[in-house]
Amino acid sequence: MILRDSVYRDELESMLKEVEQRAYHPYVQRYVRYPDINLFQLHFLFLFLHQTGISSALRRHYCISQMLIQLGLDSHDHVDNQKVSSDDSLKQRQLTILSGDHFSGHYYHYLAEHGEVELIHKWACVVKTINEDKTRLYMEHDLLSQEDVLCLKRQIKRRIPESVLNWFDAPDLWYAILETFVCLSTHVEEGFPPDETFESNVERLKELIDRLGDRTLKGEFTLWLDKIEQAYLVIEP
Repeated sequence: MILRDSVYRDELESMLKEVEQRAYHPYVQRYVRYPDINLFQLHFLFLFLHQTGISSALRRHYCISQMLIQLGLDSHDHVDNQKVSSDDSLKQRQLTILSGDHFSGHYYHYLAEHGEVELIHKWACVVKTINEDKTRLYMEHDLLSQEDVLCLKRQIKRRIPESVLNWFDAPDLWYAILETFVCLSTHVEEGFPPDETFESNVERLKELIDRLGDRTLKGEFTLWLDKIEQAYLVIEP
């Protein structure tokens, strides 16, 4: 896991552990494949919030709540529309839906515990927007061009971290890093071969990381740049 190489490893792993303790249920795990936590999103937001100077407690509230929200959204993505053929299949579908609601409920509960009522409302607006985006992607998928579909997918991927950047009036550089990384990661996830656009975005991300100035930040983001490049690493015979 990339985060093991981060200088903030202990704090990041502590947050991951709390999410696991709060959200994962052994019975549900017997039937449902839980989605993976978006580690880049966690790391990106942690690094951004760290340099804003907010307290470590508030930083933790943002990071943990966004993980729970993302898990809920991703769990619902695993629900298909195929006709179920057995009781086990029906149970799996029902539990998948409930697990998404379960994660979402935990984000409310977690923030309420810490008195973060305003943040609950902010996240609710973000979730509403993401669900609207996903509905459009589902309903209009066959009517959209491949590029429009990819644009919408990238937009959905950016919604949570971009919202946090908006709330803190982040410099343009942070938006550019996020947008470029999402373009690259989507390219890899969709199984596209490396092309000129991909290589151009790799070079752009290198330039953006270099503009950060801070050596620690550069090192942290370079971990992800290396991962992207290794995704297409070919060892010549």
